[in-house]
Amino acid sequence: MENAGLTQVPPGQCFQTRSTSTSNKALATKLGASSEDAYRSRTIQDMMSLKGRVTVVTGGARGIGLALARGAAELGSDIAVLDVLEKPSEAFEDFEKELGVQARYYRASVTDPEGLTRGFEAIVKDFGQIDNWYGQLLGPPYLLPISANTSQSVTAAGIVHDKPFLDTTWEEGARILEVNVSSGFLDVQSHLLTQDQVMGTMLSAQLAAKQMRAQNTGGSIVMIASVSAGTALQLQRLNIYAASKGAVKSLCGQLAVELAPLGIRVNTVSPGFIATEMTKGLAVTRPELLTVFKSPPLGRIGDRADLKGVVGYLLSDAAAYTTGTDVLVTGGVHAGLL
Repeated sequence: MENAGLTQVPPGQCFQTRSTSTSNKALATKLGASSEDAYRSRTIQDMMSLKGRVTVVTGGARGIGLALARGAAELGSDIAVLDVLEKPSEAFEDFEKELGVQARYYRASVTDPEGLTRGFEAIVKDFGQIDNWYGQLLGPPYLLPISANTSQSVTAAGIVHDKPFLDTTWEEGARILEVNVSSGFLDVQSHLLTQDQVMGTMLSAQLAAKQMRAQNTGGSIVMIASVSAGTALQLQRLNIYAASKGAVKSLCGQLAVELAPLGIRVNTVSPGFIATEMTKGLAVTRPELLTVFKSPPLGRIGDRADLKGVVGYLLSDAAAYTTGTDVLVTGGVHAGLL
């Protein structure tokens, strides 16, 4: 049976469309797409470049944050680091000399909303703009012991908050976490520091997004979650920490949708076991963890360098169509252990 209106193409011949270059461009415009030859006009090197941009890194004085700050600097970005430490690692001082970028350090704690706000205000005053924000907890998670006498517990308390993210206050966010999360713990005091750190992540993202909105430039927000948010890891009791990182992943999806009209992309990166001073210290005090650290399918613990390319990509124009996603950098831990 012949198909009405369709032209049959003899075997071995190329099908020639009747569409003209002009009509293709018109269709691309209707779809909100770039020109059809954008893949040729923009190189990978150009799309990955962060030259002329300012990247703010909370928790960048040492460890993973420091490595990722350097990664952004290697791509040409100026760097502003906020952290609770009195001063950053000596390696931070090498950014300007070795990489030719501006790099400044601001002391602030995510558990202090006023201090964090002042830090962002100082960054805008010094640099004039914020294009990217990358954030993790400023300091290690606080995992304090929980003790109570109980045999049964059902935690069903919850409240709903329907308000634009950029208008939500610290107090409102803290109240939501207190009722919906902290109330599920037998000893609320053990969770308060982690709760404040989650709030600090939220406030940092909010301050960065507000500045991006004021600039009308869009931007990229990358938050560090963890493989523990979705995978229970043997020999490690990361219950509260995992809950806080799960909150970060959930926040990512919500913000990706809410901030998209402003041209702001939001993504998370979930590392597995990464070699830092903290993990090295754990291996000394708890040698049984050495086996766990080498249990990913790739057979080794991760290095901070394994995260640099992923975060650099998410901060750059190479990820212009990537938002609301979580990138797992785990050596395969999330798929299974050796």
